[in-house]
Amino acid sequence: MKWLVKGVLPRTGLVVLYGPSGSGKSFVAFDLASAVAGDAAQWCGRRVAVHVPVTIVCLEGSAGIGQRTQAWKQYHRRAQSPRMRVVMRQPFNFLEPAQVEALGRAIVEAGCAGGLTIVDTLNRATEGADENSALDMGRVIASADRLQQLVGGLLMVVHHAGKDSTKGMRGHSSLRSAADAALEVTNASGQRTLRIDKAKDAIDDLKIPFRLETVVLGQDEDGDPITSCVVVPDELPSAATGPGYPKGPQQVAAINALGPVLCESKHFNKTGAPAGRPCIPVEQAIETVAGALTVEPRRKKNRARRLVEALVASRVLGICDDWLWRN
Repeated sequence: MKWLVKGVLPRTGLVVLYGPSGSGKSFVAFDLASAVAGDAAQWCGRRVAVHVPVTIVCLEGSAGIGQRTQAWKQYHRRAQSPRMRVVMRQPFNFLEPAQVEALGRAIVEAGCAGGLTIVDTLNRATEGADENSALDMGRVIASADRLQQLVGGLLMVVHHAGKDSTKGMRGHSSLRSAADAALEVTNASGQRTLRIDKAKDAIDDLKIPFRLETVVLGQDEDGDPITSCVVVPDELPSAATGPGYPKGPQQVAAINALGPVLCESKHFNKTGAPAGRPCIPVEQAIETVAGALTVEPRRKKNRARRLVEALVASRVLGICDDWLWRN
């Protein structure tokens, strides 16, 4: 499996990033795009495997894209990469084959082929379609496939969650089935999380916590502040205190170190592990965590062993017959 962002964004195919209004999904899409287009080594603790050109087709909230860019530059104290391009105030509809072909040509001519293309949002790009219709959604999926074939790389569509967010993304289930990955953005009790809802050769249900930090850009003519937000990793989720969540910065560092190793594991279906869940030997986990610690070398292995045991005790990790997996 080849990645843009290890365990999060595959190198090619179709990804759906979805969530309810106000969850921060467009900010997450923008931040992922910035990491992939720029020179970032990681995104929220996940390795950025390769840097590629990015095209954002902004069909919703285009008035705020300039503020979002300015906030990112101000917070990170550097300019956006020239590999990032934004399309605004241009009509685009997946149901119009001529528009799909025209967008594909424009992306190729701009030198952005083979990178990451983001369409935000699917609702604005499917006007006139019935999202709950298998026929209409089939036409949308076919057009999305066509656009991806024209430009190569990865196509991401930003989508809304259904009225009952526990049932996933809005509309017909064929969209999730067709996607190579589905990423859910949630905001529960003030804790924002990106959850890997579906991913080939990755850890399903992996949760990546983040927060939106407000950046003041200036004042309007009435003296009121002009603001936007940036995505910031949340190392210790304030609401994630029950079973299944790491506790304290050392446990968070340990689970972050184990994440890529689990993603790369070729061992599946070990006794006691959920079907399809990658597993690693306990001793490999201890060695991996020890390598990420900054304590004295002679204390690393014992400290790592205690951290792994604590993660098992709090049900962050599952264990059986000397094999570990992420719950």
